[in-house]
Amino acid sequence: MNRPAWMQRVDDALSVLESALIGGVTLLAFVIGAGQVMLRYVFNTGFEWSEGWFVMLTVAAMLMAGSRAVREDAHVRMDLLAQHVGPAARKALTLFAHACTLALCLYFAVAGYAFVTFSYEMETVSPETGVADWMVWLIIPFTMGAFCLRYLLVMLDVWSDRPTAHKEIRE
Repeated sequence: MNRPAWMQRVDDALSVLESALIGGVTLLAFVIGAGQVMLRYVFNTGFEWSEGWFVMLTVAAMLMAGSRAVREDAHVRMDLLAQHVGPAARKALTLFAHACTLALCLYFAVAGYAFVTFSYEMETVSPETGVADWMVWLIIPFTMGAFCLRYLLVMLDVWSDRPTAHKEIRE
């Protein structure tokens, strides 16, 4: 059974965005990190902002990669019980686990948005990077929103007894 076209379009669009962000942000983090190492150990100098940016970019890339892991069915989960029950119980346990994870990601997205709003109103700036804190914290509601979309798509696939998206990649 194939996915509805709208689900596939959402999945494809999110995949393109994730791939671009993961690749671009990882590359930028690598350039900053490698440049800092070269400056420090070859020229005995460096930039004070580089470590903060490197950490920020690495965290952003890894959060986006986590969303991608949900798509590839490679996310961390506890499924020992689900491995030892029948198909109907496995489906129910999987839906319950995904619903709990979706609820947690939704909470993080809402709380992250509230914190972004608070940081914006407070006009705080990171002394290490010189960037407004709200811009840095935008990664939380953005990535958690991506996680929510991913879990919704996976839950719809499980509910409809479709194989989870892209499982064949791992086999």
